[in-house]
Amino acid sequence: MIIKKGINYFKKYTGNSKSIVDALKAIGENSSFSYREKIASINGISNYMGTYNQNLKLLNLLKRGELLKP
Repeated sequence: MIIKKGINYFKKYTGNSKSIVDALKAIGENSSFSYREKIASINGISNYMGTYNQNLKLLNLLKRGELLKP
């Protein structure tokens, strides 16, 4: 992962949860739907509806330490 100046990433999630909500909670972050909408938007997911595929993409980015903070 390349860290660019001025860009903030969430702390890498190293747990086993398959839920983006639980993973965000585990690293001490807000997991509300409205905040996940913002997270999704900055990470290239438009029209976030909280679908399985959208949440899986967010979770995979979080596990790689590549999930951008809004």
